[in-house]
Amino acid sequence: MGINEDTGNRNRLAKITHFYSSISNETMTTLDDYVDRMDPKQPAIYYIGGDSLQTVQKSPFVERLMRRNYEILYLLDPVDEYAVGHLTEHKGKRFQNIAKGDIEISESDQVAERRAQLEVEYKEFGDRIKSILNVLISKVKLSHRLVNTSCVVVADTDGLTGNMERIMTAQTAHRAQDPTAR
Repeated sequence: MGINEDTGNRNRLAKITHFYSSISNETMTTLDDYVDRMDPKQPAIYYIGGDSLQTVQKSPFVERLMRRNYEILYLLDPVDEYAVGHLTEHKGKRFQNIAKGDIEISESDQVAERRAQLEVEYKEFGDRIKSILNVLISKVKLSHRLVNTSCVVVADTDGLTGNMERIMTAQTAHRAQDPTAR
């Protein structure tokens, strides 16, 4: 029974889960320890799922958050992203999958004003990319999550991340080859 199936014990189960993080690469950390270490300006518990520690550490999704010294949980077990996706908050901090939707990163008024100018400046370019890719993407936006990478494909807030799609494809392929699953 997973975290999402045992709603009565969800908080108790969350307290005993352990994950690698951008600060604790060698040992796993608890959610309580993560929240206790959080920067006071950090609005959420940030996490990303992947198939290996090296993959998530090098992901473009972590660039801006790492530059801000925000800790990121690395969900490496296939069940982790699914289970954490059913948690809404821990110790008053909400969870944010950094590979999905918009992420909230505080910025100065000057940076926000510059971003607004760039959005106007690049609107026509974004519209053209959207028209070329048509049904393959839902929108093109100027990103504030990247530092060194030029672009990234982000899942919709309610959509599947690339990692979850990979896991589901692997499960489907495995079931198709399993003679007892028929």
